[in-house]
Amino acid sequence: SQSWEMDAVAPVDGQQTQAKSDLVVLHHGYKSSADGDFSPEFCARWMAASEGQCVLLNCDTNSGSPNDEGTMACAGRLRDEVLAAVQAHPSLKTVEAHLSAAHAECAQITMVGISFGGLICRAAACLMHSETDGTIAGLEPLAICCLASPMVGVRATLPAPYRWITNLVNSCPTTQELLLQDAAQGCTRGAGNNQEDPVLVQLTTPPFLRALASFQRRLLAMSTHGDVVCPYSTAGLVPWAPSQEPEGDAPTGISGKHMDLCDHGIPGFDLMDSDGDG
Repeated sequence: SQSWEMDAVAPVDGQQTQAKSDLVVLHHGYKSSADGDFSPEFCARWMAASEGQCVLLNCDTNSGSPNDEGTMACAGRLRDEVLAAVQAHPSLKTVEAHLSAAHAECAQITMVGISFGGLICRAAACLMHSETDGTIAGLEPLAICCLASPMVGVRATLPAPYRWITNLVNSCPTTQELLLQDAAQGCTRGAGNNQEDPVLVQLTTPPFLRALASFQRRLLAMSTHGDVVCPYSTAGLVPWAPSQEPEGDAPTGISGKHMDLCDHGIPGFDLMDSDGDG
């Protein structure tokens, strides 16, 4: 993985110490890489904007073929990268260190994932979540941001020819999960932690939701038009999508929809009509 950290500072007594900094975790999308979605130039600009007050971890252990092994396998590798970074950077003061050291401040953690990387961040947050003190990797959870992530899969948003091609030439745990073809197909509401439920349904169960709730901010970003793989509906967790083209823009002809959310028993989606009103 790639990481950047602020420099040590010298206090009045001349003993060099490491000022407190926060951890920002970046994770790339499916079939991409750390440099592919978050270039070194982007990371350098981020560090400049933060004035060096953070450790920036651009995760790469899921680059390439490991990306095909499914959400939880990728989440486990992300967890290991994050925990290693916390151990390697003294400026990332954990809650435990904060409680045992006078005048120390606990570092915060922010997680940012693009596309499939958003699902990996959600799952990894649960793997690192402490039910005792609510921390993520021993740090105070600040924000989690999922950018155009297929929250409820792509079974109905991906055009049929692409689904057929995917099943023929790239059938793997990750694509099976995103097409909701992993484990049981007929999951029902209230299934809880049933290990036979599709992974995307398991991500809506209490342990994962408690980890999400520990963050002060939870952000979703999605495209209203033009993203045929992860359109507005699946990325925004709503059973509808805008149909009117953006004013002043050239028509894209793409308005992704997701019609099977209620049928698959995802809690809450049957409470909304096609216009998105409760």
